[in-house]
Amino acid sequence: MQSHISFPTSSVDPLFVPAFDGKFDMEKVKVDVAKWIMIHEYAFSAVEDEWYNIMMKRNNPEWMPISRTTIRNQCVRIYESEKKKLKNEFKYVNKMSITTDCSKSKNKKIEYFVITGHWIDQNWRLQKRVLNFVEVPPPHRGVDIANVIWRCLEDWSIEGKIHTVSVDNASANDSAIENLKVFIRSKKKLLCERSLFHVRCCAHILNLVAQDGLSEIKNVIECVHDSVDYIRRLDSRLKIFTEIVKQLNLREMKLIEDCKTSPSDWKKVVKVCSLLEVFWKATHVISGSYYSTSNLFLQEVVWVKVELDSKSQSSDDFIYDMVDSMKCKFDKYWGESNLLIAITAVLDPPYKMMALEFFFPKLYSPEKAATELAFVRRTLYDLYSEYVSMCSAESNASGEDRTRGDEFQHQSMW
Repeated sequence: MQSHISFPTSSVDPLFVPAFDGKFDMEKVKVDVAKWIMIHEYAFSAVEDEWYNIMMKRNNPEWMPISRTTIRNQCVRIYESEKKKLKNEFKYVNKMSITTDCSKSKNKKIEYFVITGHWIDQNWRLQKRVLNFVEVPPPHRGVDIANVIWRCLEDWSIEGKIHTVSVDNASANDSAIENLKVFIRSKKKLLCERSLFHVRCCAHILNLVAQDGLSEIKNVIECVHDSVDYIRRLDSRLKIFTEIVKQLNLREMKLIEDCKTSPSDWKKVVKVCSLLEVFWKATHVISGSYYSTSNLFLQEVVWVKVELDSKSQSSDDFIYDMVDSMKCKFDKYWGESNLLIAITAVLDPPYKMMALEFFFPKLYSPEKAATELAFVRRTLYDLYSEYVSMCSAESNASGEDRTRGDEFQHQSMW
């Protein structure tokens, strides 16, 4: 029986929250408050709020106010404690993948680099943790990104456990991965001559393809944005809009045409939405957080390709021009099979090589499909051989250790 790999859905189990035993422990409460602050990303000053302290005092007369400095220090202590436990857990992890991304602060002035680790624990559960969240001032050169990742891996002592790195398609990331390969190679051998190490973000590729299509109707989109802004600007307009929606028994709220957007623009919007639906569905599946998704990537990408091919036969000039631009972008990134995605599709027990035999002809010409299929098959054999060699080496090393131990014990007895 195949076990299901899934993420724990919650980090807090109400059944394991200890019941109140009649003794109020302010130190334990500080820990809970600190976790509350961190989980919800509240400001430290939240604990100094007047009504918060009134509420806590009313619930327990022994409650003592906590300063923002105290709760900040408590958060740091919890972080250091959790980091120590996680670092110890990593000792029993053999393989790990990392994903990276850039995010901006709310004022969009400070850019942060986020590194997340993904692995399967000893209980066959998917795990993921943010390993680093660090400010990286522009420009984001490849060597700078590689250094940030490498310092993070060294800090967690996992530089010899990394098998794949997933990044978006920025050119700086390509350079970063090449630099990172040099660092990693000094610690371990990468599988299949490093061909599986660099993983491009599938959702980001789909987004780039969709954006290419949307660029063809930039003016229409701006009109729609103006329509939304027109309605939301005044409460009176929003009220009238809501009443119209109810009168027409609409399932979803649709914008009224009493604005500068013409009826022909609305028709274009409807056509675009029908095309982008397949992108939305694919991204929704691929971006799942609580189940393994890599085995689903290939089929979702294929359905996008099938939809683009179908729309490219349209007699509507507007649809044809938009899809033509999207197909060019799609072929740029999927002109050759994504090796890791193809392998994970094959390793899905119900499908095996049949998955590629079914999907590749929909992605490529017959000749190209046969070439890619042969390449993936050959890579699978190479990958299997490498694992056999690795296991043999580990077995030999374990055997030598046991032999040395027996010899030492024999000598000690004499």
